[in-house]
Amino acid sequence: AIDQQDVVPVFSVFRRSQELPLYTVVKAAPGTTRQGDYLLLAGRQRAAAGATLGDVLARLKRLIGQRPVRLEESGA
Repeated sequence: AIDQQDVVPVFSVFRRSQELPLYTVVKAAPGTTRQGDYLLLAGRQRAAAGATLGDVLARLKRLIGQRPVRLEESGA
């Protein structure tokens, strides 16, 4: 899901749409964070920060790889 909260773009990853996001990528205003302009949140905790979106997405890829994934098939 993509959102814009208080002029800050936010991309959230959900397991199911009724739940809270598992991960959130936030683009902070330049110069507002010491560790980078992109933040990765796991729930409400900071999981990573980076100067580029690629840095944060690489960490997200590693985190998702550690989590078991179950694919559901449609009854079609």
